[in-house]
Amino acid sequence: MRSPLFSSASTLAFTLGAICAGLPSDRAAAAPTDRPAHKARPAPARPAHKPAPPPATPPAEESVAVVAQRRSQPMQDVPITLSVVTADQMLRDAQFNRTSDVVKFVPNAQAQPTEGPERPRWFIRGIGTNSTVANSVNPVGIYYDDVYIANVYNQGFPLFDLAQAEILRGPQGTLWGKNANGGAIDYISRAPEFSRSGFVKFGYGSFNHSQEQAAVGGTLIPGKVAGRFSFYADNTDGWQKNLYDGTRPGGGLDTAARGQLLITPDDDLKILLNAHFRRYEGTVLPQPYVADSTTMGGGFGNPATVYMPGYNTPQSVPHLKYDQVYTIPAPEALREYGGLSRITLTKPGYTLTSITAAETNDRTQGQSYPDLAPPPGQVPYIRSLNTGNYWQATEELHIASPKERRFLWMAGLYGFLEHLNSLNATAYYAYPVNAAGVQQPLSVPPYSNYHYDQNWKSGSAFANSSYQITKKLKASAGVRWSIEHIDIQERYYAASPASGPATGTDLRQIPGNAPLTYAPRDHNTFRNWTADFTLDYAFTRDAMAYFRFASGKMPGNYGFSGYTRVPGQTISAVQIFQLNPEAINSYELGVKSQWFGHKLTANADIFRYDYTNALVNVPTSIGSGITAVIYKNAGAALIQGAEVQLDAAPVAGLHVGSNIGILHARYTSQESPSDGILGARIPRSPHISLTGYINYNIPLPRGSVTLGGDFQLYTKQYFFTSVATQTQDDLLQQRAYSLVNAHVTWFPLKTRRLSFDASVLNVANTGYRTLSITPFNGVTAFTYGQPRSFFLQGAYQF
Repeated sequence: MRSPLFSSASTLAFTLGAICAGLPSDRAAAAPTDRPAHKARPAPARPAHKPAPPPATPPAEESVAVVAQRRSQPMQDVPITLSVVTADQMLRDAQFNRTSDVVKFVPNAQAQPTEGPERPRWFIRGIGTNSTVANSVNPVGIYYDDVYIANVYNQGFPLFDLAQAEILRGPQGTLWGKNANGGAIDYISRAPEFSRSGFVKFGYGSFNHSQEQAAVGGTLIPGKVAGRFSFYADNTDGWQKNLYDGTRPGGGLDTAARGQLLITPDDDLKILLNAHFRRYEGTVLPQPYVADSTTMGGGFGNPATVYMPGYNTPQSVPHLKYDQVYTIPAPEALREYGGLSRITLTKPGYTLTSITAAETNDRTQGQSYPDLAPPPGQVPYIRSLNTGNYWQATEELHIASPKERRFLWMAGLYGFLEHLNSLNATAYYAYPVNAAGVQQPLSVPPYSNYHYDQNWKSGSAFANSSYQITKKLKASAGVRWSIEHIDIQERYYAASPASGPATGTDLRQIPGNAPLTYAPRDHNTFRNWTADFTLDYAFTRDAMAYFRFASGKMPGNYGFSGYTRVPGQTISAVQIFQLNPEAINSYELGVKSQWFGHKLTANADIFRYDYTNALVNVPTSIGSGITAVIYKNAGAALIQGAEVQLDAAPVAGLHVGSNIGILHARYTSQESPSDGILGARIPRSPHISLTGYINYNIPLPRGSVTLGGDFQLYTKQYFFTSVATQTQDDLLQQRAYSLVNAHVTWFPLKTRRLSFDASVLNVANTGYRTLSITPFNGVTAFTYGQPRSFFLQGAYQF
């Protein structure tokens, strides 16, 4: 049987051939120990003399410097598939507000926030997680100034005063302290400098959305100490009207600040200190509910389904417009604190770097998802509460050779401590009913509370080296060994279903009829080896091809069952169970090239992933018409795809480009026939993702005007894994859709330091889903994407 990638590979082969065809065999002489490289300086963090570059791609007329391999080097010289979002884009483009926004123009990637702005669901090339619990381990590694950010609720911080963001696709591990199967994203702060610099920015737009940013930095002690302080505030109402109480849930106030010191006692030693803070207060993204007539799970077509009082027929479920909801508002609050020190000692034969960091958060969420509000005069059917506090401490020590060598090497040690305390409480305030409206007994506790403490202790050793075999051919290899010990203690409190509906509104208070019924404790240790190998060949200074093999292995973890019978006991409870490490073998072939004096950049790649022990959300019946989504190891998958990135500046002032992603991602085995995933597509993995952009700068007698636009197109994607949900329930998928955005930016001064921008996002007012939840009590809940909106902003850089 022909591979589903065959047609994609054939198309890409033509592209690769076109890129490589006719490349001159001669090349400018280079030193025997030097690799051909662009003669371009690294892009400054704040270019003041060039138009704002287009999203997620380097300006064609210069080489962007990246640190994807822990060394500063031109992006086009790095044999890894990556994208870059620059400081200028994040300052001036209204689409870039939080960390999840940087993947909007990256092929085969997405990161939709589904609960609130603090927690995106990261997916790169089909690798990601839909787990909703607080102890989830993200297979896409998120880094803040080279510091791994483990907790999912610390990964949605605002974008402000950054030098750039680098998005690496494919397994990463031998250059970083933590392994990441899907890829890595590094957000790099604008560091202090010994010259005065900064900016101020103000914006206002639809849904009462206001934003303020500011940064200032410069010399504190000449030649010895420099500092920089940055501030961010974003406040918005929700865009949906809640017909239950007239509010507009989904908005909130997000504030953040960062302070940095750069200390240079001498020419060899640099010490960078960073302290940061974030506070978010708002409401969970609201969700409209729709009657689901399917026979699966808790749909209306299943005779075993029980319903919320007042909503026992499809006609009784509210019919709402796109911008309306009928839910109980769910408040949420998040506070994050963190700091790091980066000490770099540079000597003639090596560079020694120590990165010490700590992060913490405190989180309260009224409900994981807001619930359908009751009919007038009735009490809520169900309420829930999720709270948690978390901290992590990390230390990385690595040593690297000078970069002007034929043989380059780096080796390091990494240590990681992590603690999570999480509480999850649920209360049912009414009896369910059947399709005829007749009251039914409770089959789950009217009040339950599972509270767990989890600790991680891990360490790793990693090494990576490269050797310039000839002037054109280079080989690189890396290896990483890790050990991780996990300990978890759960305490489960529950009232008997026979005791009747819950009373009281403070879910933190455990009622007297809800004793401690189950208190398991478990621990495990995981040891993993991962490796990678790369060959790259430079045809000319401006064109290279590479092959990369990489293996990845995530650490194990613990998951939680639904309310089920405890094996060997007479009680039922939410139970912990072990999750085994996911593993991946990745094979990638790519080409990077620049043409016509760097006016055209053309990069392309094809890849294959063999993915085993995949962690999957599997809808599982736990009896009495109730379906729970259980996150567990459920099989293996084959992922194949191709990507093309094009960027061009054909004439003065014009900048155009496109990013194309092709993805075939299916489950090839399952642990149990009841999992129902064999042959299903991996969620959030559209076959095609296509983005494009155009910017045209028009000179004026004083200053200039830039007209720009971009689009994003995604083919059909699914939100759940089973074949049944993908073939029988249209509510659990998103059909193909596209988004178009436009902006005009006026630069009154030739220096371009002052700018005014007007943006229209989602010009066509396209409606689309970012999340669907399997049916329960007869209804399916959605999260929708924001409709058309406007934003005006002004910025001044100095």
